Amino acid sequence: MDEFAFDGYRQLQLRDFPNASQAILLLERDVWWLKPFYLPFEKSYDGVGLLLYSRTNYWLAPTFCFLYLLFIWWGPRYMADKTPFKLQAPLKYWNLLLAVYSAWGASRVLPHMFVQLYKFGWNASLCSPPVFTYGRGAVGLWTGLFVYSKYFELIDTVFIVLRKRNLNFLHWYHHVTVLMYTWDAFASEQPPGMFYCGMNYAVHSVMYFYYYLAATRSRPPRWGVVVTLMQIAQMIAGVLITIVSLHNAFTKPFMQYSTATIAMDPADMGTCFISKTNMVSAAAMYSTYFYLFAKFFYVRYIQKKGGASKKHLKKRE
Repeated sequence: MDEFAFDGYRQLQLRDFPNASQAILLLERDVWWLKPFYLPFEKSYDGVGLLLYSRTNYWLAPTFCFLYLLFIWWGPRYMADKTPFKLQAPLKYWNLLLAVYSAWGASRVLPHMFVQLYKFGWNASLCSPPVFTYGRGAVGLWTGLFVYSKYFELIDTVFIVLRKRNLNFLHWYHHVTVLMYTWDAFASEQPPGMFYCGMNYAVHSVMYFYYYLAATRSRPPRWGVVVTLMQIAQMIAGVLITIVSLHNAFTKPFMQYSTATIAMDPADMGTCFISKTNMVSAAAMYSTYFYLFAKFFYVRYIQKKGGASKKHLKKRE
């Protein structure tokens, strides 16, 4: 999309299309008690700047991921004969910052997501272009920030390498694939993006708070299993949303913007603004996440517990 097209995109007003999705306006109209919680800069966000920058600089995500992979190969080798950094205070406040940020993002995305689902249902929510659903206002801003935050979350790995902790496959695979996928989904404006974003914000708000507590104590809190179960639930939900989106992508014609202005519910036209390639990537990503997190849960909380019980019985014998 060129700059001229983006000018038109910016000037689009939902009120000009009374039959188009007006979910962006719903929080102010139907959930009035949320209005005071939105800041002026959130309300005025038009969604164009970040989208244009992401599209014209699509190379950023692949480049960062390549450099990240070089770092996880080189970093542990460099630190092999070095004394590990403690970094207790920076790690603690880093996790607290991400926990607060994620909670704030969840408070902006989830209410809009639930209102949109209630008002328009799954078909419209998973097929309508974000410009008519979640691409503007507070939810649009925090969806964009979510995508860009994936670059900053790579710092998690820096802490692991410098502290000489175990850098497992699940950790770095998750960081690389999330960054690559969210960048592509954002640049191509995929309707399911809001759902993936909202779930991730919610889970990360709890996860990073757990990491913050773990960094402040000699022993991690005992409720780590709750975090893992939340992550598994997120992956199951992600798989289900992706299955529905894949079905829409392969059974309905691709919707153009000009067509999208005609009706609110794309199901009425039998069209869907969704990328087959992006959804296939989402299916592969969420399926592997589910497998890896389920395996982690089994090894960490079932197999390990079973091994500990056997050792205890042997001692008693």
